[in-house]
Amino acid sequence: MSSLRDKILDIAYEEIYTNGYNATGLSTILKKSNVAKGGFYHHFSSKKELIIAIINERIYSQTIKKYESLETLKKDKLKELLKILELRKNNFDKGCPLGNLILELSNIDEDISKALQECINSWQSIFEDCIKDAIKNKEIKDDIDVYSSSLFIISTIQGGLLLSKLSKSNKEYKKCIECLYKYFFYYF
Repeated sequence: MSSLRDKILDIAYEEIYTNGYNATGLSTILKKSNVAKGGFYHHFSSKKELIIAIINERIYSQTIKKYESLETLKKDKLKELLKILELRKNNFDKGCPLGNLILELSNIDEDISKALQECINSWQSIFEDCIKDAIKNKEIKDDIDVYSSSLFIISTIQGGLLLSKLSKSNKEYKKCIECLYKYFFYYF
């Protein structure tokens, strides 16, 4: 059973993902979650604390869950990562929850920026592990720069999702993921 705190987090996450942080008022979150102000403030001291909780407890945990199957693989981890990315089927009109928050909030508050950076760092770490594994297993050339290539994956995902958000289509995102396959497995 979900707690009141979880209910607030889930509704706030959806509202902010759909409309943005600045466009989502606390009153909307309270109304949709059927929670009084006191109930909200019992769990969160501010909207800032709420957004940091969303980043840490929703977006970060979704990332870990999305890529957890990679941990058990002994080979083809990079190919599996690209398959996971390729299988995205929805929310192209809304973009990426993390990317949207980075665009809207990264320069607003140091604590929020730190939470966003930690989430990106988790992506980068997962992607670096996949690239290192592919090099070790001789699935890609060994002269590839692991750090730069992990940043390239993040940039490609975010760019594809941003362009797909604009077009309200998956076309741009799918093309970007195609380019990642080519980058790792055809050009080297």
